[in-house]
Amino acid sequence: MSSWFDLDQVLPDIWRLDDGGLDTCYVLRGSERTGIIDTGQGVGSIAAQAARVGNAPPLVINTHVHPDHVSGNWEFEDVAIGAVEWRSAKEWLGTVSREPGAPGSGRDALKYLRSERPFPPEFDADTYRTYRMGEPTRLLNEGDVVSLGGFDLEVIVAAAHTLGSVLLLDRKRRVLFSGDTALQRTMWLHLA
Repeated sequence: MSSWFDLDQVLPDIWRLDDGGLDTCYVLRGSERTGIIDTGQGVGSIAAQAARVGNAPPLVINTHVHPDHVSGNWEFEDVAIGAVEWRSAKEWLGTVSREPGAPGSGRDALKYLRSERPFPPEFDADTYRTYRMGEPTRLLNEGDVVSLGGFDLEVIVAAAHTLGSVLLLDRKRRVLFSGDTALQRTMWLHLA
């Protein structure tokens, strides 16, 4: 198992997935779907980590489109993201080269990753690239509910960190998944 990740249960059926000490994703074990909130840097296999938690079909829910939240999306077929976020990101995502060796890929992209952990043995620094994602399969709007079976996550659009960041509220458990909209220390707000 990769030492890139730390997977810790924080509440019943909720795991925190530390992605190389650089960012945090969450895995929710629903009876109908395994929810993955954000997919991190795309350095190690988020899918393998999610499979350790639940065997229901996975559903990725991205809180926003930044490389430390979507670069592992390529491993999944079913991805949900805020409609406002997708509309605002889609145009500039078209300018990001998907080819290995392009500026911002491979070792060029890695200069921004300052993890103290070693990369997983299967990681190829020369072919690495951020924003490894396709079109989402579901667009989320204010008030939508994402059901995983035992989890009903209410979508709250919070134009703060990005124009279309979403928060996911589990009223039953009194848990709010906030992406980068509310952080432990500095709050990164970008107002339009």
